[in-house]
This record gives sequence, C-alpha cells and structure tokens, in this order.
Amino acid sequence: MLCALQDKLALTSEEETAIGLKREFAGGQEHVIWNPTLALPPNDFTDVTVSHIRAALQTWNSYVATVDRQWLEPLLHALGPGELR
Repeated sequence: MLCALQDKLALTSEEETAIGLKREFAGGQEHVIWNPTLALPPNDFTDVTVSHIRAALQTWNSYVATVDRQWLEPLLHALGPGELR
C-alpha cells in the first residue's frame, strides 16, 4: 500500500526541477533534498486519499526521525489534526 501511495504522490520531473529537488546517496541510503524556499501548488486530496495516507504512515515501520522529519511534519500538518500526532 505504501509503494502504491508513493507512486501516486510522486513528483513529475517538472515539479522536481521547480523545487530544486536533488537525490544524493550516502552510506547506501538515498537522501532527498530540495530548496525549502520554493513551493508547488497544493494538491487537493480526496478524503479517501487522505485516509490512505494516514493508514500508510501508521503502519510504516521504517520511519527515521532525523531523515524523515523535514518532509513528514509538513505532510502531517497538511493532513490536519488526527491520531498521527
């Protein structure tokens, strides 16, 4: 479910360029960075998609706070108040 959700939410190459997204590999892990001063227009997710995102995050066992926090916190904030906090 998480992989299908990631595929659905994946940025296009134009969106990656618009935010200056770069992928770097260190220690066998991919690190994704971008320019936080740049932004994309917001996506309007259906309630069903939001519930899928919440379910995927709740069952995600590989969360690494130091690596994932900078993108996960804005996502949780965008989803609104809920049991993930």
